[in-house]
Amino acid sequence: MKLIITESQLNELERSWMDKDGEEIFEKTKTKIVKSIISKVAVYGENDKIIVLFSDDDRNKSLMHYNKLSKELFYDRSISNFYEQVLPHPIWLINGKYYIHDAFKVMFPDLIVKRVGSADIEIYN
Repeated sequence: MKLIITESQLNELERSWMDKDGEEIFEKTKTKIVKSIISKVAVYGENDKIIVLFSDDDRNKSLMHYNKLSKELFYDRSISNFYEQVLPHPIWLINGKYYIHDAFKVMFPDLIVKRVGSADIEIYN
């Protein structure tokens, strides 16, 4: 059996049938939440393989990692913890990765993001 997968099928940022209901809420809240996420970023570092975005509260705290090769974006769980507390349930749970994606696209419009995920991000000096 031969399985053909298209580029769009590899993109995990397409909404599934389970989270289509959250799309309307996302569109209504996107502007404010994306601005809020961007305001948490103070500086970023970059090399040939990754981009790391650091917190405005603690410049040693990384908030996001973008892998240029795999086009994956990971955000620190501290972002999830914050927005899960300030937003009504389940807005962040349904739309969190889309808010993160849109915030990253505002800061880096020329980069493609295929996957967004939450992680415990640590930087070792």
